[in-house]
Amino acid sequence: MSIKEIKDSIWEKLHDKIQQQKIEVKNKKYFVFQNILSMTSGVLFVLLILFCFSSIFFFVSHNNLLLFSHFGLRGWQTLFLAFPWGLLVLTIVLIFLLEFIFKKYQLVYRRPLVYSLGIFLVFTFIFGSIIARTSWHDDLLEQARSRHLPVLGGMYRNFDEPKNLHIGKLREQTEFMWVMQSRRGDLQFVLISANTNFPQGDNFNIGDFLLVSGIKNDGKIEAWGIMPFEPRPFDKAFGGMRQRMK
Repeated sequence: MSIKEIKDSIWEKLHDKIQQQKIEVKNKKYFVFQNILSMTSGVLFVLLILFCFSSIFFFVSHNNLLLFSHFGLRGWQTLFLAFPWGLLVLTIVLIFLLEFIFKKYQLVYRRPLVYSLGIFLVFTFIFGSIIARTSWHDDLLEQARSRHLPVLGGMYRNFDEPKNLHIGKLREQTEFMWVMQSRRGDLQFVLISANTNFPQGDNFNIGDFLLVSGIKNDGKIEAWGIMPFEPRPFDKAFGGMRQRMK
């Protein structure tokens, strides 16, 4: 069989296969529209990922959650329960979807999955932490407090004070009960006992900011841990109070 006959045979088989599968040849506009749609979706996912990551950083910073490591095993348990795992899972899902959207592009499909995911994670970690350090989330939280944030308001109000975690300004001290004012302005009664842990000492003065961990019952907090609290510079509740104290 000559080379020409081999080529003709291959072409006939390929032509028959195309006819059987009824392959449709798409015009240039289809591919342009597909690329625009992919890029738009990619940008949207990137913005959502940055929002979720920065929200996690803001939540940890807003409540000084890392201080709970000073409370030992019980503190780590409280930190684990208070951490916004839902946001973290959503961020991971969005990253995988972003990977799926861009997998056909040369930058992504020629690299192993772990490399591209690593790049996305580093990118979101850096820029998410930068966004969290600005006043943007504090402004949204302030709108949520005043019920002017309809969609995300509930999430931001949960950021204000997680379960079993209480933050306030010390107003009054007795041997077995302290009174502190919360971010919302209401008074909280903190019960002090022999089991209350003071990792950084119990020498507090009226006007100091406190981070208290304990179960709240009938308006009273049974404190098992108390530490000093440092408000964020943009905290509309404590930031303003701190400025007036100076």
